[in-house]
This record gives sequence, C-alpha cells and structure tokens, in this order.
Amino acid sequence: MRAVSTVVIAGIIVAVVAVGGVGAYLVLGTGGSPPPPPSNGGTGTLAAVSTAFESHLNTISARDVTTLMQGYESNATVVWEGNAAGLQGTYPGSDNIQILYSKALSTANVFQVKNSTYSVQSPGTNLAVVNATVAMLGNSSILGAISGTISVQINYAYVGGAWLISQETWNFKVFNVQYSSGATTFPEWQEIGTPIPTHTGPDLLHNVAWVYGPGLALFIYAFIAMVAVAAVVKKTWKR
Repeated sequence: MRAVSTVVIAGIIVAVVAVGGVGAYLVLGTGGSPPPPPSNGGTGTLAAVSTAFESHLNTISARDVTTLMQGYESNATVVWEGNAAGLQGTYPGSDNIQILYSKALSTANVFQVKNSTYSVQSPGTNLAVVNATVAMLGNSSILGAISGTISVQINYAYVGGAWLISQETWNFKVFNVQYSSGATTFPEWQEIGTPIPTHTGPDLLHNVAWVYGPGLALFIYAFIAMVAVAAVVKKTWKR
C-alpha cells in the first residue's frame, strides 16, 4: 500500500512540475513579448509599407495622378512646405490633393522623384511611418531643368487590406530651376499656352492671376485697398 502511495505521489509531483514548466514557458516565453506587426498573408507587414512607398514615388514620376490618388485615404492631408515655389500649403481631402498634384505635374515634360534613404517604423499594429530624403529631377517647358531635395514623412494606415496614406508632409529643402525669370510658381504660373482647367483652386484671386494675368489681379488688389482707405478717410472726416 505504501509502495502504491509513493508511486502515485511521485506521479502527481511530476505532473505538477510539468504543468508549471509549460505555464512558465507560455508566460515568460510568449506572453511577455510585444505583439508582432500584422501579417494578413504578408500584405500587412512593414515590408509591404516599403513596397507601397516605392510604388508611390514611381507613380509620381509617371505623372499618373489617377493611380496616385488610389494610395490615399479619402480624408488624408498633404502638406507642402519649405521652398515649394508657390505651392506651399495644407491640402486636406482627396479633392485638394488631386488639384495639388495636377498643378505640380501637368506641365512637366520629365519628372522623377527618387528616394535616397528612408526608414520605416511601426508606432501601432495598423500604423506605419516612413521618413525619407528624396531627390527631385525633371524638365519643365516653363522652368527648364529643375532639381531639388525633399525631406518626406508619410503616415500609413492599414485599411481594407492595403496600406494607405493618411498624412504626408513634403519639406522642400532645395529647389533649383533653370529659368527663374517670370516663373513665380512651379508650374502653376504659365508663360506659354492656354490655361489648364485643373489648375483652378479655391482662391478666386489666385485663379484670376494665372488665368488673366498678374496685372488684373494687382488692379483688383489696388481697388480693394482704395476702398478701404476711402472708408477710413470718410470715418475720420465725420469725427
């Protein structure tokens, strides 16, 4: 009877040790590790973010605005800052982003953006951030040869099985043109050819300036200034 009891007790001890060892492995070996990035068949990995970013640059170089817009969320925001030759600003929503790229790419005969260096980070399970330095090269019928260096930050969100851009900031560090005389915006201000309808934007006076010429825009500004001065003089005279 004692022998049987000893065997039973030994078996129980072995079972407890085994269960405890497995539990410790599960807690310490896997439970304490951070969750891996989404896999979803490989499409949600950070490697896929790199692919999406490189495809984004290639689509810009191809001047394919229609395909380019498929890489953005509908409520995405694009910011161009620095020496952006007149196109500095914040462009919220897909409609404004499309207008921006239509302005920037429509009159360029050749346009390329090539990444020099970039890194991809994941601040969340379905979020990723790309930081890059991009070289811009091209040729415009207005500005001639163009070149520049741009610091880029793009926030991606994994939505509907794809990495889409939610926020994009382009900081133009260097922007060189061959012909700078008379070309005040790249390449929205036209010196040759007829106005391009897709260049129109929400700013009425801005549209008047490039459609009918800076002279008419200056006249409108001068007229507004004269009205303002007249109102001040009239108010002072009554006193």
